[in-house]
Amino acid sequence: MHSIKKEFIRWEDKLVEVKKIYWTHHVKDIEAVKEYLNADVILQRDGRYYFCETVQEAEIIEEFANENLNLDSSKTNLEVTNE
Repeated sequence: MHSIKKEFIRWEDKLVEVKKIYWTHHVKDIEAVKEYLNADVILQRDGRYYFCETVQEAEIIEEFANENLNLDSSKTNLEVTNE
C-alpha cells in the first residue's frame, strides 16, 4: 500500500497545503503554473516556489444532539473466527 505525503505550512495565521515545489529558475510563467495547480498562494524561499492551496476551516452545517441519535447496539457486535 502506498501512502501520500502531504506537506502543510502555517503562513500568516493560515494553514496552506503545498501542492508542488519548483526551483525558481525552472518556472517561466508563474500564473500559468498557479492556475494549472489550482493554487491560491505562492511562497518563495531558498530559490524555490511553493505553490499552495489554503486549507478551509471547518464549518458547522447542522448540529446534532446525542439524544437524537438512535444506535442499535445489537448490530455493533462482531464475531471473529480464528482460521
